[in-house]
Amino acid sequence: MPRTYKRKTNWGSTPLEALERAANDVKAGRSIRSVATERKIDRCTLRRYIKKREVKEVKVAGYSGTAEELADHIKKLADQFHGLTPKKCRELSLELVIRNNIPTPSNWREKSLAGNDWFKNCMARHHLSYHYIGLVDSLAGNEVRARFIRRIRGITGSKKPTFAFKENNEASVPRSDVLKKLPQPQKVGGTARREQQFVFLCNLDSWNIE
Repeated sequence: MPRTYKRKTNWGSTPLEALERAANDVKAGRSIRSVATERKIDRCTLRRYIKKREVKEVKVAGYSGTAEELADHIKKLADQFHGLTPKKCRELSLELVIRNNIPTPSNWREKSLAGNDWFKNCMARHHLSYHYIGLVDSLAGNEVRARFIRRIRGITGSKKPTFAFKENNEASVPRSDVLKKLPQPQKVGGTARREQQFVFLCNLDSWNIE
C-alpha cells in the first residue's frame, strides 16, 4: 500500500489576518501569552511574527525627501571629485534619516547603515551610478567598449570570488569615466581571458534590481 503523508506540526497554518489581529492586541498592552491562549495561536509563532513586524514597520512616505537629498549630494560629489562608496552612501543615508526624525528599522541602527535593498532601490529610482568591474573588449579613441560583470558569492568550500554576466550588458563608455585599472588576473581562463580590466561608473538603469 502507498504511504500517506500526515503532517505532524501546525507551523504556517495560522492565517496572516489572525496573526495581525493578535499582534495589534499585544501592541495595545496585553501579554503575548494571554492573547495566544485566547485566539488559539502558538505563542512562539506570535512572538516571532511580532518581532519581524517591528523590524519591517518603517515609515515609507517620509523617505522621499531624504532620498532626493541623498541623490543630489551623491551626484554633486561624483561631478566634483569622485563617487562615494556604497557603504559610505548607506552611512550618509542613515544620518539623513535620523536628522529628519524618520523611524528606521532596528537593524539599521545596529549596523549603523541603511538597508542594502533600500539603498539599491533608491539608486535605481534616482538614476544614480554604481561601481562595477568592466572587462574591456576594445579601446577606440576616447571610448572603451566594455562588458560588465557582477561579483557574486563564491562556490561553497572555495574562497575565490565568482563573477556573473548580465544579459545585454555591453556598453561604450568614455575613458574619462574610468576610475582605475585593476591588476592582471593570475589565473588564465573563463572571464580572465580579457586583456584589461577597469573599474568605472555604470548606470543602474540597465540592471535589474531584485
